[in-house]
Amino acid sequence: MSDDKRNLPSRHLQRQETVNRSAIPLDRFKPGMAGTIVRIEPEEGELLRYLAVLGLIPQARFEVGEVGPFGGPVLIRLGRAEYALGRDVASKIFVKEA
Repeated sequence: MSDDKRNLPSRHLQRQETVNRSAIPLDRFKPGMAGTIVRIEPEEGELLRYLAVLGLIPQARFEVGEVGPFGGPVLIRLGRAEYALGRDVASKIFVKEA
Protein backbone atom coordinates (compact mmCIF):
# COMPACT_ATOMS: atom_id res chain seq x y z
CA MET A 1 0.00 0.00 0.00
CA SER A 2 1.36 3.44 -0.82
CA ASP A 3 2.18 5.93 1.92
CA ASP A 4 -0.61 8.20 0.63
CA LYS A 5 -3.31 5.61 1.30
CA ARG A 6 -2.04 4.78 4.78
CA ASN A 7 -2.30 8.43 5.81
CA LEU A 8 -5.95 8.80 4.76
CA PRO A 9 -8.57 8.59 7.53
CA SER A 10 -10.91 5.63 7.45
CA ARG A 11 -14.49 6.05 6.23
CA HIS A 12 -15.71 5.46 9.79
CA LEU A 13 -13.52 8.29 11.06
CA GLN A 14 -14.69 10.56 8.25
CA ARG A 15 -18.35 9.81 9.15
CA GLN A 16 -17.63 10.49 12.84
CA GLU A 17 -16.01 13.83 11.98
CA THR A 18 -19.10 14.76 9.93
CA VAL A 19 -21.36 13.92 12.89
CA ASN A 20 -19.17 15.98 15.23
CA ARG A 21 -19.17 18.99 12.91
CA SER A 22 -22.97 18.94 12.58
CA ALA A 23 -23.45 19.09 16.36
CA ILE A 24 -24.62 22.38 17.87
CA PRO A 25 -24.21 23.88 21.34
CA LEU A 26 -26.86 22.83 23.86
CA ASP A 27 -27.75 26.46 24.60
CA ARG A 28 -29.33 26.67 21.11
CA PHE A 29 -31.89 23.95 21.85
CA LYS A 30 -35.48 24.98 22.54
CA PRO A 31 -37.79 23.64 25.27
CA GLY A 32 -39.13 20.18 24.41
CA MET A 33 -36.23 19.29 22.10
CA ALA A 34 -34.43 16.02 22.80
CA GLY A 35 -30.91 15.11 21.82
CA THR A 36 -27.70 13.24 22.42
CA ILE A 37 -24.43 14.69 23.68
CA VAL A 38 -21.70 14.43 21.05
CA ARG A 39 -18.75 16.21 22.67
CA ILE A 40 -17.71 18.85 25.19
CA GLU A 41 -15.41 21.67 24.08
CA PRO A 42 -13.06 22.89 25.24
CA GLU A 43 -12.03 19.81 27.19
CA GLU A 44 -11.42 21.41 30.59
CA GLY A 45 -10.67 18.84 33.29
CA GLU A 46 -12.76 20.37 36.07
CA LEU A 47 -15.78 20.88 33.79
CA LEU A 48 -15.51 17.36 32.36
CA ARG A 49 -15.40 15.85 35.87
CA TYR A 50 -18.41 17.91 36.99
CA LEU A 51 -20.47 16.92 33.94
CA ALA A 52 -19.44 13.26 34.30
CA VAL A 53 -20.72 13.21 37.89
CA LEU A 54 -24.09 14.43 36.54
CA GLY A 55 -24.03 11.80 33.79
CA LEU A 56 -23.63 14.42 31.05
CA ILE A 57 -21.14 12.53 28.91
CA PRO A 58 -20.96 11.79 25.18
CA GLN A 59 -23.83 9.61 23.98
CA ALA A 60 -26.06 10.55 26.94
CA ARG A 61 -29.65 11.30 25.87
CA PHE A 62 -31.50 14.27 27.35
CA GLU A 63 -34.49 16.57 26.90
CA VAL A 64 -34.60 20.33 27.34
CA GLY A 65 -37.30 21.31 29.82
CA GLU A 66 -36.97 25.08 29.94
CA VAL A 67 -34.66 27.83 28.78
CA GLY A 68 -34.51 30.85 31.05
CA PRO A 69 -35.00 34.25 29.43
CA PHE A 70 -32.28 36.90 29.22
CA GLY A 71 -29.41 34.42 29.30
CA GLY A 72 -30.90 32.36 32.12
CA PRO A 73 -30.15 28.67 32.68
CA VAL A 74 -31.03 25.72 30.48
CA LEU A 75 -33.04 23.10 32.39
CA ILE A 76 -32.42 19.59 31.08
CA ARG A 77 -33.79 16.17 31.98
CA LEU A 78 -31.49 13.19 31.98
CA GLY A 79 -33.47 10.11 32.95
CA ARG A 80 -35.32 11.03 36.16
CA ALA A 81 -32.85 13.78 37.05
CA GLU A 82 -33.17 17.46 36.18
CA TYR A 83 -30.26 19.88 36.02
CA ALA A 84 -30.08 23.63 35.53
CA LEU A 85 -27.01 24.50 33.50
CA GLY A 86 -25.70 28.01 33.07
CA ARG A 87 -25.58 29.23 29.49
CA ASP A 88 -21.78 29.28 29.59
CA VAL A 89 -21.67 25.57 30.47
CA ALA A 90 -24.47 24.70 28.02
CA SER A 91 -22.57 26.44 25.22
CA LYS A 92 -19.67 24.00 25.69
CA ILE A 93 -21.84 20.87 25.35
CA PHE A 94 -22.28 19.97 21.68
CA VAL A 95 -25.36 17.92 20.87
CA LYS A 96 -27.39 16.41 18.05
CA GLU A 97 -31.16 16.45 17.95
CA ALA A 98 -32.71 13.02 18.48
